[in-house]
Amino acid sequence: MSLESPVIETTSPAPDYSQLPASAFPESADPSTYKDSLSAPETPAKPERPAHISEKFWDAEAGTIRVDDMAKSYAELEAKLRSPKSEDKPADEADKPNDLTIEPAKPEAPAEAEANPITTAFESFAKHYEDTKGQPAEDQIAEIVKLGVPQNIVENYLAGLSALSQLAFQQAHATAGGQDIFDAASDWASKSLTAAEIDSYNTLVTNSTTAKQGVEWLVAKYKVAHPSEGSFVESTPGTAVGDVFRSKSEMVAAMKTDRYQTDRAYVAEVAEKVARSQAAGTLL
Repeated sequence: MSLESPVIETTSPAPDYSQLPASAFPESADPSTYKDSLSAPETPAKPERPAHISEKFWDAEAGTIRVDDMAKSYAELEAKLRSPKSEDKPADEADKPNDLTIEPAKPEAPAEAEANPITTAFESFAKHYEDTKGQPAEDQIAEIVKLGVPQNIVENYLAGLSALSQLAFQQAHATAGGQDIFDAASDWASKSLTAAEIDSYNTLVTNSTTAKQGVEWLVAKYKVAHPSEGSFVESTPGTAVGDVFRSKSEMVAAMKTDRYQTDRAYVAEVAEKVARSQAAGTLL
């Protein structure tokens, strides 16, 4: 039987670094704490953020992923993707109100039509004819012909303006009770009425629908100022002499004939017949 000798462990005394020169220590090491640093446990390095993890989900202090924040963000994103987007709605549904009211449709602005040069020329001619009391402008006639309107059409148009002017005077004379009374009332008005009264009268007689009213007003004021002239008596249908139009359709038919377009004398006859018809009351 053999006997083993017990192993005696001995502890080597820690070296004394205090007597060593500074050059014996590693660079930047503190000789006074170098001994303790050799026995201190090493601090493990913190893990780095994986490339596929966003910084807002990475805890740099702990070196770990913020799992709760990541789960919450994912849930919000999933809910947003599942909800319908307003911009995905059709245009007619996206603009609908939230109640039962009806919005009126907005009308499209009509396109401005280009002015017809022939129409413009005729309108300018008619205005000049009215302003000059029946004096046509030769240069305006030439301008209309230059636009391609035949000369005879222009002459018939001029005859029509003349006939309408004569018709207006015939109607005024009939309303006044005769040309003499109308002329006397007009002469008196130019000297006795105020500027405002004259403007009112002119406004009435330049509109075909109120011309008769204007003449009646003028003659009534004249009669008040000249009571010795007798009372105003309106002409009766019996004053019409010659044939008349029995209806407006007959009058329109006469104006649509080829003869009305080419015969100036016939245009004057039609105008006179219109005056007789209105005096007789057949065109009311």
